[in-house]
Amino acid sequence: MLPVRPRATPPPVRAWWLLTLAAITASVAPPSPGAEPPRADEAAASAPPVAAAPDTPPAVRYRVVLDAPDALVPLLERAVDLVRWQSFDSMPDDLLDRLAREALPQAREAAASRGYFSAVADVTVDRSRDPMTATLRVDPGRPTTVGSVRVTVTGPAATDIPIGVEAVARVQQGWPLRRGAVFSQNEWAAAKTNTLSTLKASPYAAASVTHSEARVDP
Repeated sequence: MLPVRPRATPPPVRAWWLLTLAAITASVAPPSPGAEPPRADEAAASAPPVAAAPDTPPAVRYRVVLDAPDALVPLLERAVDLVRWQSFDSMPDDLLDRLAREALPQAREAAASRGYFSAVADVTVDRSRDPMTATLRVDPGRPTTVGSVRVTVTGPAATDIPIGVEAVARVQQGWPLRRGAVFSQNEWAAAKTNTLSTLKASPYAAASVTHSEARVDP
């Protein structure tokens, strides 16, 4: 058997705090009767050093110009931090640079949620103006459309005649995201929710989505 090492006892944190507080109390206790006050030079020598205040970088002001299709502007205003933070009055310059870099993937992701998977984003900052002007350009490109749809139902509903077969037919015929429609994340999620609700309204109330996949070829 390996020798058992005694566990180390953690340092008495509470005791250290008590000692520290006691030392502070002792240092500010009133002088004893008859004691002379310290001279000015002695007081200055015994005074604790004052730490210099750290240099605070100057704040910058900027405004954002969105160069994008009107349908995407409200979405970009909500999704891109560079736009959302433009009214912040204590913005350091390095944070502005970071927001400008992060605006590119945020803009592309926002466009993709509406079916624009080939969007191109660019941002420039004109520092000669006051406030500075940050221009975010988004070219969404062509939207991605639905090429094909396959809805498969497994379990008892697939073989029960006629109730199950009829329920499956309603699900497949009622799929809302049809071929040729513009694909978007919101429509994709809503289509799955509505389809599942249709199946649950039949005798198969315990139905669930076991697999879903959207293959995008932008």
